[in-house]
Amino acid sequence: MTNHDFTIFSENCVGGLISHDLGEEYRSPTVNLRIPANLFVEFMENIDYYLDAELEDVTPEGSRYPIARLGGRVALLLTRYDTFQEAKDAWERRKARVNFDNVFLIMSDYFEVNPDVISRFLALPYPKVFFSGKPIDHPDVFFMKRFEKDNKVGFLYRIGPDGLRLCWDFDIVRWLNARGKLSVRDIVSQKQQL
Repeated sequence: MTNHDFTIFSENCVGGLISHDLGEEYRSPTVNLRIPANLFVEFMENIDYYLDAELEDVTPEGSRYPIARLGGRVALLLTRYDTFQEAKDAWERRKARVNFDNVFLIMSDYFEVNPDVISRFLALPYPKVFFSGKPIDHPDVFFMKRFEKDNKVGFLYRIGPDGLRLCWDFDIVRWLNARGKLSVRDIVSQKQQL
């Protein structure tokens, strides 16, 4: 691993798992939470606005985990936190570490996502990967054929002999080390040539 100062924004906890597995500091406030896909894309389309916005506690009575709203619109499901304050403290701490010179985006069709949201995600001006259970002809889409019958991806991590490994067949380290100089399609093509 040669790229050590990256920020991964992801719609779910996968960005945090990658950073953890690679021994990297969490440089993204999207660690340990889930953002619905359409709101994640909106968040990334207006990243400066949303990173300046204040988190608001909107946890309903009886919720299993805290829920926050950001900028009056984006919902954050704080699934790995016991309290809103714990999540807010982590959000603020990690938000201060974002490296906008080395940003990567990850999204998948694990949760319901419509074609418009996918198109908007793929148009974002950052290196990105969209993990899909359906073949989509785009250089930043990684088709996970093993999930084709489900028409959406399953859990992106599998447990390997050395701990957690992402996405079964996708070389996340090569993708991060390329720092946006290679598309997902380039990464896959290079692996097939080896």
